[in-house]
Amino acid sequence: MQLFCKKKEPKKNPQVHRQLLAALFDKESPVLKKKVCPWCGEKTTLSQLGRRPVKQKPRWYQFSRTVQVCPHCAGALKLGGKALWSLVFVLPAFLSVIGELLTGYNFLELLGAQTIGWLLLLIGFAGVFIFCSLEKIEGV
Repeated sequence: MQLFCKKKEPKKNPQVHRQLLAALFDKESPVLKKKVCPWCGEKTTLSQLGRRPVKQKPRWYQFSRTVQVCPHCAGALKLGGKALWSLVFVLPAFLSVIGELLTGYNFLELLGAQTIGWLLLLIGFAGVFIFCSLEKIEGV
């Protein structure tokens, strides 16, 4: 008589894993999608954007101002689009951390929704990265 039953491990299909990795890291994948420069129309990633100082004199409350520029045409760019509204998902986790620092109570933990709060934080940042677009800045 056997007291302990061995659980059968599911068979691993390396072809499925290769297809999944190819879909995630494909150059045309929406996850790693390049953004189109509105000045020259070239595709660029957010990590390729450069910085330069703004031509205008900074205000009294600013140390210095820089603007992001396209690596192909040096046109001034900013992140825009409606994707920045996905930062609303970050709000519950942010308020939970601030509330815990100020009062010592973590309201997400008290409600039993701490994992949901951190999941919303991840969704918010991922939404900004995936769905953002580049917009022109003129006169800087």
